[in-house]
Amino acid sequence: MRKLLVILMLCLVIYPNISFADFKWVESYDFDDSIGYEDWYNSRVMGKSITFWRMRNYTNLQDDGRGQFMSTLVLQILDCSDLSLTRQFMENYSGEMGEGELIYIDKLSKDEREKVKEFLKTSTPNYLTYNNICENTFVNGLGGTQDWWLELYEATNQR
Repeated sequence: MRKLLVILMLCLVIYPNISFADFKWVESYDFDDSIGYEDWYNSRVMGKSITFWRMRNYTNLQDDGRGQFMSTLVLQILDCSDLSLTRQFMENYSGEMGEGELIYIDKLSKDEREKVKEFLKTSTPNYLTYNNICENTFVNGLGGTQDWWLELYEATNQR
């Protein structure tokens, strides 16, 4: 219980104004069993890293031994200095798009985060997207502002 309270307090410190209504999900990938979404509007730029939210919405009920869920919300860090992704924590929900009952929170320790750190290769499905986001944020100076991410969200959702 104490760990859960620490995680929730950390979330409130890092993202004090965020609620599910504030997410601006942009579809980022489509697999046979799920659709992935990313929210760059609520991202935070620190140094050469961008912390952002991902959502995976499953077409069928999932069960990993800790409970059954339909969607997963993940806080990730995109490190633009080495083009890597590191998952910070994950929440599974009984409903689609992070709705319904919170099934569990999986907060990764520093050692666990290092083990799951993914270095993106050109063959990675979202390599070009993440590379462009890093370039636009740190080279072209476009990212890091909510106005720019909001334009991306609106342009994507008007298709």
